[in-house]
Amino acid sequence: MRTLTRRGFGFVAVPIVSLLTPLLVLPLLARAATIDEFASIALGQSVGMVASLALSYGWTVTGPADVARVPEHERPGLWLDSVRMRSLAFAVLLVPTAGIAYLVDPSRDALAPTMAVALLLAGFSPAWYGIGQGQPSIVILYDAIPRTAGNVVGVLLAVAFDHLYLYAIVLGLFTILPVGVLHRSLTRGLDRAALGPRAVTLRSNLAPTLTELIAGLYSMGSTALVGASVSSPQVIAVFSGAERFTRTGAASIAVTSSVLTAWVAEAKGAVFRKRVGVSLGVHLVLGVAGALALGLLGPAMSALLLGEPLRMDTATGFAFGVFFLGWSLETVTARHVLAARRRTTSLLASTIIGSAVGCVAIVVGGQQWGTAGAASGLAIGIFTILAVQMPVAYDVVRREVREHQDTPA
Repeated sequence: MRTLTRRGFGFVAVPIVSLLTPLLVLPLLARAATIDEFASIALGQSVGMVASLALSYGWTVTGPADVARVPEHERPGLWLDSVRMRSLAFAVLLVPTAGIAYLVDPSRDALAPTMAVALLLAGFSPAWYGIGQGQPSIVILYDAIPRTAGNVVGVLLAVAFDHLYLYAIVLGLFTILPVGVLHRSLTRGLDRAALGPRAVTLRSNLAPTLTELIAGLYSMGSTALVGASVSSPQVIAVFSGAERFTRTGAASIAVTSSVLTAWVAEAKGAVFRKRVGVSLGVHLVLGVAGALALGLLGPAMSALLLGEPLRMDTATGFAFGVFFLGWSLETVTARHVLAARRRTTSLLASTIIGSAVGCVAIVVGGQQWGTAGAASGLAIGIFTILAVQMPVAYDVVRREVREHQDTPA
């Protein structure tokens, strides 16, 4: 428990830093950009975030547990593997990412593709490695702080020079340069020729990669889905603002998961079952609190920070709140149970089913009921995934206890 508490204090700093970003950036951006420009930026971010999931090549799903379970001296080799795979993926994804962002933007402007490429670089994030190591300093120094600084500096320069492209360019630089510094530190002195990409890693990471990508199509890519199905920049902009608020609050889900991931994954038998139960209870409380906050406070906060034109209504706030609750609970079944025990095929199957349902629900809901309908589609998708995962996760825990009956609780 002392180890868990120490990790907790460190990882608490991550959402605090992340929370500063929308509080500082969104008000400036919303007032400096027109509705059309705000929609273009939002669409570029949406496409870029989905592409970054493909770029991460599954390391955000299985990487933390893999790092936690291998000896210390093997961990830099895992990192080097990840960089090589993601560099190849970047070369493949760069042009399609920019092209898709251009096509889904009704303005047909270069702002959306530029923003998409900047967000694509987030796929190089070292956060999964810091989580697996139980070292929040890696996440804070090489991911959270630089990205927050890139957002703030970028939007300030964009406002000062009346050139919104500067926001995307600066954010991209602040995202990738710290990763290069960390890479140099971790791989110094390694025999790189002897640590070539392992075929088993390439194969085993395919399922989690598809899982993340398909899930991202309806969650992180939800704004792009709305943009492709609803031609109104106003609807796109309001939905994007509400979705950003939800993601800001979801930093609490990320930090809770980060604190508990290695703690749960390293356990066996009855201890594993007990720790999964603790994780489920914590995420349930967190999810309910977030749902109530979004529903009750979301409209007022969005109007205060973004201005009246981008205010979310109460129905949209509660719909995003239900999505937040499902997101928190699904983190336990997906990351703390299925990913921790390498049930990646089950993860992929549940994500395909839930994302298919969610994508259809977002498009239909957005066309029929605007922002509230699209947000409800998100909630439907995440609870479909959760419903498919729960019986599989229960079976994994039951088998774990049976196979390690001699492990004391």
